[in-house]
Amino acid sequence: MTNNGKTLLVVEDDGDLREIEAQILGDSGYRVLPAGDMAEALRVAAASPPIHLLLTDFSLPDGDGFELAHRFRALHPQTPIILAACRT
Repeated sequence: MTNNGKTLLVVEDDGDLREIEAQILGDSGYRVLPAGDMAEALRVAAASPPIHLLLTDFSLPDGDGFELAHRFRALHPQTPIILAACRT
């Protein structure tokens, strides 16, 4: 399956979950850019245009998903954003 080269930025501080997300999305034909925290995500976002979707955990070790979304939006104003919250 191909998704026309769409690039997704996946931000998740849990390394195992990030790996699973990247595997599933990659197997679906997406190019996945993984990041473990907000700082890394913003570095990747600044260096990797275009990004077609930001998928981020709400709770990150150096901020939260809302702050990341706000800062990401300055770099990629048209990119859709999905914030996810997991309870354990």
